[in-house]
Amino acid sequence: MMQRRDLSERRVTLGAPDSVRLRLRRSTRARREARGFTLVELMVSLVMGLIVALAAVGLSRTATTTFFEQARISGVEANVRAASERFRNDLSRVSFMSSPNIRFDRKVAVPPDSEGVPYRVVALQNLQGLRVAPADVVRAHAFSANNNLTPQEVFIAGNLTTNDVYRGVFTRDGSTGAACGAGGAEVRLDGLADPAVRRLFNGETNATAQQQMTQLAFMPGERMNPPVTGVEYAVQVMDMRGCFHYMTICRVDADATQPETVFLQLSGDPARGLLTPTDTGGDVCGARIMEEVAVAPIQRVRWSMAVEDDPRRIDTVLEGTGGTAPDKFNLYRQLLAADGDTPVGPPELIAEYAIDLKLGLYVDSSLPGVPSTTNVDFEGDDALFAQWAGPVTTATLPQVGPHRIRSVRYRLAFRTAFPDRRADLPMPGGPPYLSRYRMNGNDYARVRTVISEVALFNQAKVD
Repeated sequence: MMQRRDLSERRVTLGAPDSVRLRLRRSTRARREARGFTLVELMVSLVMGLIVALAAVGLSRTATTTFFEQARISGVEANVRAASERFRNDLSRVSFMSSPNIRFDRKVAVPPDSEGVPYRVVALQNLQGLRVAPADVVRAHAFSANNNLTPQEVFIAGNLTTNDVYRGVFTRDGSTGAACGAGGAEVRLDGLADPAVRRLFNGETNATAQQQMTQLAFMPGERMNPPVTGVEYAVQVMDMRGCFHYMTICRVDADATQPETVFLQLSGDPARGLLTPTDTGGDVCGARIMEEVAVAPIQRVRWSMAVEDDPRRIDTVLEGTGGTAPDKFNLYRQLLAADGDTPVGPPELIAEYAIDLKLGLYVDSSLPGVPSTTNVDFEGDDALFAQWAGPVTTATLPQVGPHRIRSVRYRLAFRTAFPDRRADLPMPGGPPYLSRYRMNGNDYARVRTVISEVALFNQAKVD
């Protein structure tokens, strides 16, 4: 048809003037230039556009996947760093202003012939700087077994709230009406006499506020929200002769008539509060009423892994349904009472998605009659940990026990919230430094691990 139209136009233009022929040529050229793509051209362009679109989608998907993977890994690494710093801070205060083993601590004021026997204050009979125990509940979980993990829980005792020791006056004992009753004692702290006490008050001038600041250091459960009352905490009292008395604190009182003053109400055993020189068999140890003493708070905490129990933090698809998440562990720090076993308030959530908490020990076994083991590795059996870091009630020799630990190594590991691999990444032989954590089936989540060592300076000179 196009050819016929061109022929007819040529016939018309044979006798036409030049101007008419020029207009007809321009019209023909315009129609030719206005023609669309042919079917072949259209198909080729569509295929090429589809290829470009698929490439763009692939690049976008790769970039998005990489972004989310890096975000997950960044979250895990933040967990590792935060948990490691908190754990390290507590480990560095093992036995700080406390006793590494109250049964064999020669600096403790005790009646004659009492070394090695249970301490006279029942709540403090197992006071020790460091204790390590198997985390039985987490070990029994299928995930820990599948990944060959045997996590532990760690008990720490020391002054974890302050850096000061506070000078006070031993004002009265249980026989003269101390608030904790028979076997009690009262110590007066005066901010006008001791700058450390003034720092304890943190600038507060009101008697009630000073009482609350003292509770925060000595009885932290009282300042929780909601407050945890009726709990006793450990304290260390040093007499003028340089001996230590370990007691519990039952109350902090303030007296508005005596500015910058608080009273610590302490409990001892049913018969004695602070031991006197007569109780200790001489003038080597002991305190007398109205003598100066130094007081320091002692906190006991437990670091452990536990199954998630808050439904608001549970992914029901990945971690189970119901009131608990059986496939998710978190790292917790729990404040304990003076006995070292009774929880005070809810545990503090340190980090989510924990999979391993493990300790290694370096012990001083240079004394005669001590087993030759000096290094208890991460994968040391439970019997070795019980020997060196078990409860002090089982330590029958003064040469063996938690007071002989000189440094600890710790291993903390966390996984990503979501599995992102279908295969494990083989690692060299030795302890399970996991790179992938096996979830359900063949799903694997990436892992980040930190290993560090802390010297226990507060136990370095223990006999």
